[in-house]
Amino acid sequence: MITNTTIFTGGDSKYWKQYGKSFVKSIKHFNPDTEVFIQVFNPDSDDIAELDSLDCKYTIENIEQSYIDDLVNAHIDVYTNNTNLQLKAHLKTGMKFSEKNYGFVTLEDKMRHLITFAIYASFRFIRLAELWDGKNPIAAYDMDTVCQGPIDIDEMLGENDAGCLEVKGNRLVVSLVAFRNNNQLLSEWGNSLQQSFNNKAVYGFLDQNTFIECASKYTVTSIPRMYCDHTKKSHSSKVLTGKGHSKWGSVFQLAQSRWLT
Repeated sequence: MITNTTIFTGGDSKYWKQYGKSFVKSIKHFNPDTEVFIQVFNPDSDDIAELDSLDCKYTIENIEQSYIDDLVNAHIDVYTNNTNLQLKAHLKTGMKFSEKNYGFVTLEDKMRHLITFAIYASFRFIRLAELWDGKNPIAAYDMDTVCQGPIDIDEMLGENDAGCLEVKGNRLVVSLVAFRNNNQLLSEWGNSLQQSFNNKAVYGFLDQNTFIECASKYTVTSIPRMYCDHTKKSHSSKVLTGKGHSKWGSVFQLAQSRWLT
């Protein structure tokens, strides 16, 4: 359970190897009294050894290949047989993303990448909703994040008990979300995500779209950009996040390199 003021992230073994160490070390350096909690999917023994060596709490979850295969096949059926046109439209958008950004060509490869991406992206928030005791402030970041200063979750949230990063065009993105005082948005979001998997209605950016739907019923603070800066235009931001291809930029890589030794 998450029972203290906590900064949370989740991802698979590949993401942990790329970004986990710098995430934990940078946050603990600037926030020694805040707990860091990691949810890692399908870790290997090296991942677990590294997690044990760092100042963090963690849980692990192994997602069976058969589960992924079942979802992939179900969504290929939707796509090819037009059984759910709204879901097919989401799948088409996601597969374009997989092809453009990762070079996948065949229908099966694009669908497998899309579904796997959706599992790891969404399951972290399903598990966070299950783990949080509701009593202490929590903030959840993408794992490709480097801390550069103190993180004050109460300052993030202002007068409200739920917050999210807001970017150009008033668009909410879940690279950073925060909650306190037993706010029910997180629970509703986690339940809604789980229902989508139960119904085999999964697609890229499901986590974000579902958050926007659930958040419409709540008052949600726009968290200041200094707490999750993906523009990389400022070295003074408290937190840098490697959203999209910006993680390969010099500002993010320089900030991350400090914590890799």
